[in-house]
Amino acid sequence: MLSQWPQATGEYVCRLRQVPTTGFEQLTVEVEWRGQPEGTGSATGAGSKDGAEKAVADKRQQQLGVRVEVKLVPPQSTAEATGVTARQKPVRLIDER
Repeated sequence: MLSQWPQATGEYVCRLRQVPTTGFEQLTVEVEWRGQPEGTGSATGAGSKDGAEKAVADKRQQQLGVRVEVKLVPPQSTAEATGVTARQKPVRLIDER
């Protein structure tokens, strides 16, 4: 699902949380991203991370039919949470409710 973006390393982790103010559940997908995120921001690059996060989130909604929050993070930043360096099969969903 992330292969269309060459900046994505392919590593990700999904975090399921309950929003205290609303009681609703929120799914956030942390996607490891190489370099400066490029998105739909201005030519000067302002807002490019927000634009890239929105582009990935919009694609996920189109493919899955569910709206998720996307957070772009530096490479290797999900390794501890997923155990990708220590486990044969990394953890991809962390339930923090």
